[in-house]
Amino acid sequence: KPKEEWDPLLKEMLALKAQYKEITGVDFDPPKKASSKKKAESGGGEAQQEASDKNKEKNAKKAAVKAAKEAKKLANRLERERREKEKAEKLAGKGADNFGDAPLIKSHEHTDKVWTHISALDQ
Repeated sequence: KPKEEWDPLLKEMLALKAQYKEITGVDFDPPKKASSKKKAESGGGEAQQEASDKNKEKNAKKAAVKAAKEAKKLANRLERERREKEKAEKLAGKGADNFGDAPLIKSHEHTDKVWTHISALDQ
């Protein structure tokens, strides 16, 4: 909208805010959230209310399931770390003296055969 349409409305709103401050002595602020007022009035109601027996049982079951899940996660993590450690040791060559590739067998070290260089074949 053009400024000519909303400018008078803005001036009227600012005048009303100034009038409100004169009467109450407090600046006009936007309204607060209702949920924060309710909590302040009731003193945090949830903390004062005690759980029923049925809810206590439910919460205990939930806690047991959560504990079992955490224990399973821990066991899986330890197993994964063990496998990764074994893999790293294998790649690092631990036990390579017993297993792995055999060394290259060089026949000139094991025989008395005399070898001739290719350059000597022309002569």
